[in-house]
Amino acid sequence: MKKILSVLFLIVCSLVCVACGNPTISYTKDKITINMGYNYVISSSDIEAKNARGGYEIVSLDEDIAEVNGYIITPKQKGETTIRIRLLDDNSIKFDIKLTVTEITYAENISIDDTLVYINMNSTTEAYNPITFNAGCNEIPEVTYDNEIIDYDYISGKITAKKLGETVVVVMFRQCNVSFRVRVIDKIFTTVLNVKDCVVVEGYDGKFNFSVFPDNANTYSFFTTSSLLSVTPTGYYSALEAGEATVYCEYTSAVDAVPILINFKVTIIDRVEEFDFQILDYTNSQQVNYFIYDRKYKLKINFTGDISNKNVVVSNINMVSSLEAVDGGYIVDFYFKNLGENIIKVDLCFDGENVALTQEKNVHVSSLTDIKIIAKWSAYIQNVTSDGKYYIYLDYDGLKPNYLEFYPSINDEIIGEELTVYNTTSGFPIEDDNSFIPTQAGEYSFSFEIGGMSVGECIVVVV
Repeated sequence: MKKILSVLFLIVCSLVCVACGNPTISYTKDKITINMGYNYVISSSDIEAKNARGGYEIVSLDEDIAEVNGYIITPKQKGETTIRIRLLDDNSIKFDIKLTVTEITYAENISIDDTLVYINMNSTTEAYNPITFNAGCNEIPEVTYDNEIIDYDYISGKITAKKLGETVVVVMFRQCNVSFRVRVIDKIFTTVLNVKDCVVVEGYDGKFNFSVFPDNANTYSFFTTSSLLSVTPTGYYSALEAGEATVYCEYTSAVDAVPILINFKVTIIDRVEEFDFQILDYTNSQQVNYFIYDRKYKLKINFTGDISNKNVVVSNINMVSSLEAVDGGYIVDFYFKNLGENIIKVDLCFDGENVALTQEKNVHVSSLTDIKIIAKWSAYIQNVTSDGKYYIYLDYDGLKPNYLEFYPSINDEIIGEELTVYNTTSGFPIEDDNSFIPTQAGEYSFSFEIGGMSVGECIVVVV
């Protein structure tokens, strides 16, 4: 009964029509759409009841889809049902409204890669400018543009040019929108072209680091007579063999203008087959398998070939020295940037910006407070009992522990930190070694330090 009362809304009309004629009831709409998370309010002024002696009620025919409380419709799940407005004194007099409940995740924050896209129909009829949506967005936007000039697929970001011209693409969502301009061009004359001598790597492909003005200019062409290098007119290359080559670029600045010819030197160095890097202890240059924040380390980059330090780019560390050339590579002193996971990246970059090779290492960096003390008997790690104490035995039978050795660890892995052990049983700390071999029963207490910082304490009961 309570559920019925919460769903039904009774209106006792203050003005009862007593005119002759059959009673009717109607609403200004016969379809309603509501999205999950929103309510819909039926306006009483949009309901018209004629020749009715009593009031009317508003109900949902499927309360799993939506429920009605007064004039308010609240969606419950995606689907379709009927909202019925019916007279109380004659339920056969009714008006049905088709209700559709949608589950749309609306676009809230969107972005576009480029606000201006050029398509040069001399080389291609396609370009891509994808839209980035908030996660889970399934809203379908309204997309407008001049379809005589382009076609645009907002899902893939693909733009297909049809003819020369310019149009603005507008993608409109319910709460936000984004727009960009597309210019379909033919020839844009080059007024300035700048390019410098560069170094590239044998066996690798790339694009020369050059600039043109305007930035969409296309009346230039790169070429070379050297057999060491393969060059495309748009400035891409394939380095075929070590050596030095001259590359030319011819560009035109205006209609019927005399082409301008410039050249630059390209040094092709021996191929770098592979490279790697290691993280070493700062004091002894030995490789380590655990890492402490705020501790200085050395990064050793190993490779073969004539690689300048300006071609080596190290990311995600705090370098405290410059790259120093050593036999077989470079070395640099550094600190880790963060606690936890650190992705260290080393790139070999050539011709100014292109990356030839990349290596990454993901390492976990701990703090001294992450160090725990473990106790071992023989090869076995010992655990404290429910009272938080270790138990060992004077009577050795080969099965029960009769001594303990203390070690610093991170994630139960023993680490090479120098551990200072203090026997505090007497109430005064007495420095001891990391092995406790008892000679009599009793309760013993210990504390531990690394570099003067406390890293734990324990109690050992000898029985």
